[in-house]
Amino acid sequence: MKIIDCHAHIGKEGDKNIDLAKIKIHLKRNKINKVVLFPFISDTLTQDSLKILELSKKNKFIIPFIRFNPNTITKKELEKLLDNPFKGVKLHPRAEKFNPLDQKFDWIFKEIQKHNIPILFHCKSYHFDPDSHPEKILKLAKRHPKQIFILGHFAGVNKELFKEYVKQKNIYVETSIDVTPNAYREVVLKYGFKRLLFGTDFPYSFGEIELMKLKFANLGKEMEERILYKNAENLLNKQSKNF
Repeated sequence: MKIIDCHAHIGKEGDKNIDLAKIKIHLKRNKINKVVLFPFISDTLTQDSLKILELSKKNKFIIPFIRFNPNTITKKELEKLLDNPFKGVKLHPRAEKFNPLDQKFDWIFKEIQKHNIPILFHCKSYHFDPDSHPEKILKLAKRHPKQIFILGHFAGVNKELFKEYVKQKNIYVETSIDVTPNAYREVVLKYGFKRLLFGTDFPYSFGEIELMKLKFANLGKEMEERILYKNAENLLNKQSKNF
């Protein structure tokens, strides 16, 4: 069975120092075929993203996503960046200190939509992280119905909101860190939400741990395949014939 890891980091942050060799070990150890890669939080997000893009040209297992700061990016800069063959965008409201519902950022989402690539949002429900709350991203998805949004970290584990995600066809949910076997079963079996994308958030978690959660959810082979690679392939194939 193939596996696509839809959430992993490369570069340096604090005590984390992840290079290409460590990414390859992560993939080999967990039999992961492809990995969505983007930089850690830094003051050089776009430069770091472009380095990942260069790595992807020689390492076809890398799916490069771009990061940038919405507060400082200009329209000209974003247009130039998006002309590169990135497969998606990663945004982190807490780290980049922006409210995604502030209308002054709408032009960014409209610009990304032109390139037909998804946006992966850091998504949490912590009281100290209000701009990353899944309700905000849900409202944003309703405001921009033609843009695909991926809610990271199991959408902040607000399971009741999955009733809304089922109806909102431009929402996918990435599973890293916060999912549990019971949460998998509840959203799939109770709410019927199937647009799940497997992720590890390596190196903050590990493939062994995240794969074990899915195994113990006991959702059956067909659903496991959808989560592990088919949903990601279907989503990203729409963006690039070369995927």
